[in-house]
Amino acid sequence: MNAVQIRAEIQSYLEKVQDESFLKVVHSMLGTYVEEQEKEIIGYRTDTHEPVYRKGSPRSSMPLLLG
Repeated sequence: MNAVQIRAEIQSYLEKVQDESFLKVVHSMLGTYVEEQEKEIIGYRTDTHEPVYRKGSPRSSMPLLLG
């Protein structure tokens, strides 16, 4: 199955969902995924192993200092 087919199938599934709370969960999850993909990771914190993002990246809240 290629990406176009997967998108079409997901769209079909979403059109059948009646539960608004489930749609909100999916929306939130996809929004978080897209947001994370837009950030440019420049390294990782040595103490927590969390990613460090380039200053000025969209919605970046991580400091540039590694530690």
